[in-house]
Amino acid sequence: MKYFIPFIFLIFCSSFFSSCSGGDDDTKTNNFEISGTVKGASGKKIALISMEADGQQKEVAKTIVDGKGNFTLVGNIEFFDAYQLSLENEQKIIELTVAPNDKIKLNTTYTGFDINPEISGVSWSKQANSFTKLKNNFLNKQNQFRRENTRATKEESQLFLSVLMKDLDSNVVELVKSNINSEFNLVLYSFLAPIQSMDEWDSNNLILMKKIVNFLKNKFPNAPRVVMIEQQTSQIERFYEGEKMMKEGKIDAPDFTVKTPEGKEIKLSSLKGQVVLIDFWASWCVPCRQESPNVVRLFNQYQSKGFTVFSVSLDENADKWKEAIKKDGLIWPNHGSDLQGWKTPLTQLYQFNSIPHTVLVSKEGKIIARGIRGTVLENKLKKLFEQ
Repeated sequence: MKYFIPFIFLIFCSSFFSSCSGGDDDTKTNNFEISGTVKGASGKKIALISMEADGQQKEVAKTIVDGKGNFTLVGNIEFFDAYQLSLENEQKIIELTVAPNDKIKLNTTYTGFDINPEISGVSWSKQANSFTKLKNNFLNKQNQFRRENTRATKEESQLFLSVLMKDLDSNVVELVKSNINSEFNLVLYSFLAPIQSMDEWDSNNLILMKKIVNFLKNKFPNAPRVVMIEQQTSQIERFYEGEKMMKEGKIDAPDFTVKTPEGKEIKLSSLKGQVVLIDFWASWCVPCRQESPNVVRLFNQYQSKGFTVFSVSLDENADKWKEAIKKDGLIWPNHGSDLQGWKTPLTQLYQFNSIPHTVLVSKEGKIIARGIRGTVLENKLKKLFEQ
């Protein structure tokens, strides 16, 4: 799961409930407050966490729960954004949003802090409380599976997690629909976006994403995180339109030529008449090589039905490339590389900037899927060859 934890500048000041102070400009006036009761948490630290532009988490506000379990956290923020409220050094975390002038209340316990926070004082409190329960239900089921299935294969674990994620995403969609004009939807937004592929993504989510952006943009037009998700939504829409064209068989797979480990030329177009998985990888890419057994298994399963793999390496060292092919048992005959690493023109030709990256090409030479692996790739091949 992904949570947006943005960068802000926050000012703290002292209070009766032992809130700490810090920052470079103590002249700013506090413009938000998070307060309440956490029974059984006397002496524990509560902190508001944001994320820097470079991805590093930053503690931007903190306070200590008093002897009666009460706390007050105050500060100054420039923009509306999403945060994590943590208890006891980030061992327990609540996702929330904070806007200038917000007064957010909590009424919970130490053990129930991240399970049942009982948030109030804001219009999105019911949504946030429901999401916290959904998230914990997901985590409990995931942990239970791990405890009870210590010998589960990677494929079994991936399948279980996929089913679990679909259930969570479905519930989050209903949660968004229950209050579409809600600041908390900034936290839920990422659950609506496609994770790995458009194949199993519900395009109706795009409608919800646009509604979220429209509401937040009208209310917080200058908030950097809102501007960011507006841009993301536009990108997803463009990509979705491209995927529709792809599924309609309107996009040709660009032809290219690379050299095999033996130094001979191999062209993508020479494989026309087969369903081809172009697999961009490298010997130094750990996720690529972790996926190799799955690709080998699928090749063995469907090669007799017209499926093959074209492994295109982003290696620069020919010996390491050849060694990885042999060590990983990549038994298909189609291997190629220009040994230019990330300088290869193929990254521009196929529009990718990370590996593993896959492109599935039909027998007619049309792109029919991109960026799929694991169970998504398996399900796609099953549809193509077993129906």
